[in-house]
Amino acid sequence: MIRSLFKGVCALALGSGAWNLCAVELPSDWKNVQTVTLNQSGLIKFSVPLDTLTAARAGLEDLRLYDETGREVPYVLEQPVEPRPVTRPAGNLQVMLSAEATVVTLETGFAQAVSGLTLQTPAPDFLKAVRIEGAQDRATWVTLGRGQPVFRQPNGASRLHLAVAPRAWRFLRLTLDDRGSKPIPVTGVEVHAEAGQPAPSEPFAVRVTQREEEPGRTRLALRFEGANVTLAGLTVETPEPLFTRPATLLEQQFVGNEVRESLIAQHSLYRVALADQPVNSNLTFAVDVPVRSRELALVIQNDDNLPLQLTAVRAFRRPVYLTFLAGSAGTYHLLTGNAQCPAPRYDLTALKGNLQNATLVSVAAALLSANAAYRPADPLADIQALGTPLDVSDWRFRKRVQFAADGVQQIDLDLELLAHANRTLGDLRLIRDSRQVPYVLERTSLNRGFAPTLTQADDPKRPTTSRWQIALPHAGLPLSRLTCTSSAPYFRREARLYEERRDGRGTAFPFTLASATWVRTLGRSEGALTLSFQSPPATDKLMLEVENGDNPPLDLKRLEAWYPVTRLLCKSPADAETLLYYGNPKADTPRYDLELVVPKLLVAQRIQATLSSQETLKPGAAREGWASAGWMFWAVLGLVVVALLGVIARLLPKPKAEG
Repeated sequence: MIRSLFKGVCALALGSGAWNLCAVELPSDWKNVQTVTLNQSGLIKFSVPLDTLTAARAGLEDLRLYDETGREVPYVLEQPVEPRPVTRPAGNLQVMLSAEATVVTLETGFAQAVSGLTLQTPAPDFLKAVRIEGAQDRATWVTLGRGQPVFRQPNGASRLHLAVAPRAWRFLRLTLDDRGSKPIPVTGVEVHAEAGQPAPSEPFAVRVTQREEEPGRTRLALRFEGANVTLAGLTVETPEPLFTRPATLLEQQFVGNEVRESLIAQHSLYRVALADQPVNSNLTFAVDVPVRSRELALVIQNDDNLPLQLTAVRAFRRPVYLTFLAGSAGTYHLLTGNAQCPAPRYDLTALKGNLQNATLVSVAAALLSANAAYRPADPLADIQALGTPLDVSDWRFRKRVQFAADGVQQIDLDLELLAHANRTLGDLRLIRDSRQVPYVLERTSLNRGFAPTLTQADDPKRPTTSRWQIALPHAGLPLSRLTCTSSAPYFRREARLYEERRDGRGTAFPFTLASATWVRTLGRSEGALTLSFQSPPATDKLMLEVENGDNPPLDLKRLEAWYPVTRLLCKSPADAETLLYYGNPKADTPRYDLELVVPKLLVAQRIQATLSSQETLKPGAAREGWASAGWMFWAVLGLVVVALLGVIARLLPKPKAEG
């Protein structure tokens, strides 16, 4: 009745020329609306505004289009990406060596235009210039490119693809310049046919919100102006003249009740120049990579090189085109923000046959706003505040959590907690009023360092070896690597990091945690030793050995141990007394129904919580397992020996009685 009356009032207003005073009735299950204005009718195609893409679900399942009368309009979405080239192995591959070059001749196998090729070689470390030629008859060769570099570096950076101007060629010839380095084996070549017209792209604003230098790598926190898009490329700008760097792009993803940074793109950034050749560079990667979040991490691997000077980071994205049949010019409404609705299924058989005839138009888009029919609510209201009750009598330790304000809380796990919790962190429980507080475990690629205590501990019996003892604040820390420097101008030494462990019998033995060759060349300001742990240490005492040979011993400076930053994310009021329990070897990883609300947790403003000092609930329960195991071993062994002696005594012949 009320809805009919509302429609009647609107119709009356329309008849009196006052439609603009009566808002169109839109579905109440959608939270957001963005209005677009068209100046023409017919089969229309336009780029969906970025605000709408960002407010929608990742797959755009909740995107709806309504006209100015409140009627749902069927549509087709088109998300263009770069066409993939057809690739096939080269035919009749011939490789010839001369005094100064390796010549590779091949048949393309394509009648259509060829756009590039990719070398295949097992060589691990090389840099060469390549001349590319094409022919139709193996007699008349035309130069297609000169001085293009191909390389593979020990740090993982590589470039094996060679691009050429699209044209049909029956034969191709590659000449690899071997004058500056030894030849490399070429085991195959992949030929790429022209893929077609490049996909469209639009500028995509991005800014660097944080830059952190870690041993051997640079980490940039990037924030984009929107989300739920496909990148058309990410470009870094640097004045560095010559370099090669592997680069990776990381995005937070929710897997198994944990938020982890997952690799979504990797490539080699480089600017190289060979003798008598122009500089060749590639500073763009992550082409046609879907991005669901505004926040990404760009990691550039530096190894022993100085960090790059970065002046800017720029991005482009692919547009998302919406095509529909507009009955008239005027106002249309894009709706988003429905977490439960399925993707629409329209009968568009007739429309799909005419998509090529759609007119691409520019639309005037209003700002994204709240749907007036939607009930405003706390965006985190659907996050469960408390879970099931839990008996914590089996937990050994706890810390009090202090919250500064209401909202989404971020709890960084400290070293003391990481040392006493299970390796998997599956024993962590947030407790309030004897009930569990659901949380998400966030594992990041960010590393945090601290300075352990270093003490010289040379062995007089080994005069050519320098040895240091490293005292950690706790045993069982989940360390990822250890770094240090030296003031010596140049050297090459073998380094080994180990600790003393005990087997089941309590016998001590050295256990190697990491090893590396430490090299510093003359004139380089860097040359840090990086020891990556093969497995985390079990004790709080490590030993570092450096073999000096006949050289003077090295001094150590800036010793740092590094561990990955791990956090808990939860929702809590500020005045709630909350305890974080840990230290239960039998506890299984909790499973909370938070998958649908994780995106809200990740984009919400976080409040940094703090942890109090550790409270031990079961004194002595955390003693080393090997100690009790060793005592039991010797006790059992003693009983076995006594039993065996008794059996032997029974088997021995008894002495004959005298007389």
